[in-house]
Amino acid sequence: MATIFLAFLTFHNSPSPLQLPLVTSWPRRPPDVVIIGVKKGGTRALLEMLKLHPRVVSPQGEVHFYDKYFERGTDWYLSRMPSASPDLLIIEKTPSYFVTPDAPLRMIGVNPDTRVVLVVRDPVTRLVSDFVQLSKGEGDFETFVLSPDGEVSIDSRPVWTGLYASHLLKWTDVFPSKQMHVVNGDRLALDPVAEIVPLQQFLELKPLINEDTFYFNSTKGFFCWHSKYDKCLGEGKGRPHPEVRNETLVKLKEYYSEPNRAFFRILTSLDIYKSHTFNWSY
Repeated sequence: MATIFLAFLTFHNSPSPLQLPLVTSWPRRPPDVVIIGVKKGGTRALLEMLKLHPRVVSPQGEVHFYDKYFERGTDWYLSRMPSASPDLLIIEKTPSYFVTPDAPLRMIGVNPDTRVVLVVRDPVTRLVSDFVQLSKGEGDFETFVLSPDGEVSIDSRPVWTGLYASHLLKWTDVFPSKQMHVVNGDRLALDPVAEIVPLQQFLELKPLINEDTFYFNSTKGFFCWHSKYDKCLGEGKGRPHPEVRNETLVKLKEYYSEPNRAFFRILTSLDIYKSHTFNWSY
């Protein structure tokens, strides 16, 4: 009888299935998707839009693992990622990856299945935005982009960033085209749905971000979107751009014209831009 009673106590005090410890966090893993750039191309706005999707999560801020902190190791990188179940997409954004020569090999070495997303704008428009951010409203644009002899300064990093073809080739040499997607940042600002819908398809996300998500804010002059707190496309918008002399614009457009054509040829040959051609008036 005592044996039976002790057996009863043992059973009675054992945790029921409902009392067993629950999994409160998932193992950290590398991001499934990385927005690799380009700086001042619309990367922040794009990530904020994608985060409206219930399957998308992201780390805080820009991680800069593949350009600045690679020597810290993969464990450090994973520590920056959110804990996410397998059904969620982790998306990281660091725009300077695009122009970092070692970034493609480093990235595919950490996760061969990484999907990369590039956002680009008209390189002249991008250059002006870069100047505005870096100069904080001070300085002269011509001094920023032209050498003392009045020619385009090829040693200027902001100018060099707009040579999209040369940077993209470093990525296409490493990543299969099926893992790459390009977003038109100019079109994203004017018609966000036209760019977000094919991007969701590329990421194998149900198209929950659609025409009902966005509305045009006539006061601000650009698109905003519905969420818990209404947000707008690019909170940094509204910074006044300097008036650029026409002769400087002509020089810049001439400088970028052939690199742009090379960029378009790469996109066409690899079929990594699914919408229409870029409307850069050169």
